[in-house]
Amino acid sequence: LTKIVLFLLSGAFFFSYFEGWTFLEGLYFCTVTITSVGYGDLTPSGEYIKMVCTLYVFIGVIMTSNVIGQVTKQIVDSRLRAERERFYAKALTLERLIAIDKDGSGAISGAE
Repeated sequence: LTKIVLFLLSGAFFFSYFEGWTFLEGLYFCTVTITSVGYGDLTPSGEYIKMVCTLYVFIGVIMTSNVIGQVTKQIVDSRLRAERERFYAKALTLERLIAIDKDGSGAISGAE
C-alpha cells in the first residue's frame, strides 16, 4: 500500500510539472488512470509524456491489481480463520457423539 501511494505521489509530481497542472490535478489524473477509469478530462499532451504515461499506466495497473489481490486475500484468510475457530470450538465430546448416533447402534454411519 505504501508503494502505491508513493507511486501515485511521484506520478502526480511528474505530470503536474511536465504538463503544467496543479499537484491535485496530477494526483487526480494518476488515480483515475491507474484505476483504469480514465475519464479523459485530463490527457498528456507531448509525445514523450505519452510514452512515459503508457509505462506509468502499465506499472500502475499491475500495482493496483496486486494491492486489490492482497486486500482480498487478507479478508478471505480472516474469514476462514474465524470459521475454523468456530468449527474447532465445537469440540467432539461423548455427548455429541451419542447425539449424532440417531439409531442408537453405538456406531456412527455415514448417513448419520
